[in-house]
Amino acid sequence: MTRAITFITILLALASSTRAAPELKLEAVLDRTELQPGATARVAVITEVPTGFHAQSSAPLDKFLIPFRVTVGEDKRIQPAEPVYPNGAIKQYFGVGKMSVYGGRFTTVVPIRINADAPAGPIEIKLNVRSQICTDAGNCLAPTTQTVTISTSIVHVGQPVTYTRADLFPPITDAASLNDRSVVDAPPIAASEEPTKGLAAMLGLGLLVGLIFNVMPCVLPVLPLKIMGFYEASHHRRGRSLMLGVMFSLGVIGLFLAMAGIVLLSKSLFGAQTQWGQWFSVGWVVWGMAILLGVLGISMIGLFTVQLPTAFYGLNFRHDTLSGNVGWGMLTALLSTPCTAPMFAGVMAYAITQPLPIGFVVMSSVGVGMSLPYLLLSGFPEVARRFPRAGPAPALIKEAMAIPMFATAVWLVGPRLVGDPDHWWLVAGVAVVGAALLIVRAYNLFKTNRGRIVTGIIAIVVAGAGVTLALEMTGQLDGTAADRKLWTEYSDEALAAAQVSGKPVVVKFTASWCATCQYIDRTVFADKATRDQLAKAGAVLIKADLTYEDAVGWKQLNRLGHTGIPLTAIYTTQRPEPVLLDSIYDSATLLKNIAPVQRLD
Repeated sequence: MTRAITFITILLALASSTRAAPELKLEAVLDRTELQPGATARVAVITEVPTGFHAQSSAPLDKFLIPFRVTVGEDKRIQPAEPVYPNGAIKQYFGVGKMSVYGGRFTTVVPIRINADAPAGPIEIKLNVRSQICTDAGNCLAPTTQTVTISTSIVHVGQPVTYTRADLFPPITDAASLNDRSVVDAPPIAASEEPTKGLAAMLGLGLLVGLIFNVMPCVLPVLPLKIMGFYEASHHRRGRSLMLGVMFSLGVIGLFLAMAGIVLLSKSLFGAQTQWGQWFSVGWVVWGMAILLGVLGISMIGLFTVQLPTAFYGLNFRHDTLSGNVGWGMLTALLSTPCTAPMFAGVMAYAITQPLPIGFVVMSSVGVGMSLPYLLLSGFPEVARRFPRAGPAPALIKEAMAIPMFATAVWLVGPRLVGDPDHWWLVAGVAVVGAALLIVRAYNLFKTNRGRIVTGIIAIVVAGAGVTLALEMTGQLDGTAADRKLWTEYSDEALAAAQVSGKPVVVKFTASWCATCQYIDRTVFADKATRDQLAKAGAVLIKADLTYEDAVGWKQLNRLGHTGIPLTAIYTTQRPEPVLLDSIYDSATLLKNIAPVQRLD
């Protein structure tokens, strides 16, 4: 099983998209029309930061941040000096603190000297710009290196040269020393302040986020895995039980780091920033997960040796072995990634901005937090020993755990079969069929009517819950099914037109595989009072469905510098940048950020 999960992790990396992320706009200008051997010259790199973003300055206030750097490409004919950068603006950002940043348009000047023996002829000067940009809301993208080139010529000494762009370059003489900073009239680099000690705080926040992950809607399908693991581990002594818990935790942390690595390395590996959970938008990844869950479900009801070839035996791992617990931990982490927990975006953004070792340490804290409750429970096996170990009840419980496995598989692939939200009826069908099979199994396993009656009641609850869930998620329970027509499908043109209207614009980033997104839909946007208030404010509602990998909304998510969904962006005429609501929030939070446009009371 561990091999299977590892294989899926590799597939997730291959499935990462190459969508373009926002970048700096660069222009390089030479201070003269041609170069001469032995002469000095200056190159200005004019940088324009995208609207709504800022770049880390050349002297960030935290040593873990990526400084803005300009370097000259290697050329034996050129001797570059240290660039002269502008001062960074000191600004305060929520959740991050004080930072030294560049915004808008700024210029970096790089002095160069042409070697005295440089032959005449054409030359290309390549300038590499290393930078990291962040949204003004505080979400940072992965560091990038961009290259801008100047094409010019080296001419013979004595041939006339014309100076250009006096606005960028004050007059100098070729006799000026290359090491004399007076040859460049540009503001000095700001003195670096004492680096902030944010790493320890971010590790603590990562631990908290991991703990919160355990109660997010997206982890509901993995609860049976944790329950079964805890129950099986309790049959052993405390030391053995704790060791099994450690292995389960290592599985969680290991795969969590593997998935984090895809995100942290995606910019350099694939050319664009991959978002957390984005792999669930890739068709063959979703089908692969569904097949894996189906196989595990079949194993739980004991049909392996009858219907599956021996090649699948390795998937039937056990909760009472070390390797089996690693596999269960990996699967638990994998199934938990379609959505994000509160504050996870900040942790992920911080990790992306750091050197890789720091980024992995920060993300490991999230995995530790997620596995911590199970690890603590494994130290108290006597809690689970109160449940029966032998007889028909444990066997029936194990088989019942296959129902959420099958339901999750159907939930993943259902939108590709019947569409969203009709796929919830497939989930309901699994619940109803599973409930019926429970009754049949109870009749065969139990010799008394008591066990059969209790199982029958549980089966009715399971079937009823499945049908009720389908009615709720399709909007038929509260009559909100027609409200789906109020949402405009996302496109760049639709967003631009909505912003021109002067009305508040609400862009909801969602996906059928994101359970937390569905929770937000039902608790916030399906709430009648919230809908009435949005209508009163004249809000334009736009839905960016990211269920599929080619969805146009992915580009906008990248522009916003966000690391996962759910996410709601609120655009108003009173603010230059959108307000971003990530993970779980309530109606009051949504309406509060629309209130500046129009009073809603």
